[in-house]
Amino acid sequence: MWVKLRKILGGGKNGEKHTSIDALYRKYGTLDFIKMDIEGGEEDALRGGRTWMRESTSAKLAVCAYHKPKSFQEITKMLQKQFDLSCTKGYMYFNPVFKKQPPYFRRGLVRAVKKGDL
Repeated sequence: MWVKLRKILGGGKNGEKHTSIDALYRKYGTLDFIKMDIEGGEEDALRGGRTWMRESTSAKLAVCAYHKPKSFQEITKMLQKQFDLSCTKGYMYFNPVFKKQPPYFRRGLVRAVKKGDL
């Protein structure tokens, strides 16, 4: 089953316009794969999925990690204990002319597979 969210995925705020990974997990009973590209809201969304990440035995994620300067480090730190991680081999370049903050070369995507899942 595919679920396309039309709500803002956040860290625990639920309601008419907001939901969390844990709320979706409670509603559907299982979530096997989540792909995230939410313009810098990835860390907050992951915080709203702590129960799912802890309880799911088959969780897989693909999380964009380039929107904010420290996103890659923060996302990998949040996931490394429970998931086997890999990332894109190359880097994305953010031109400082457009008022981007360093680092100007950033990893693009973090892939996560629940430890013990083949």
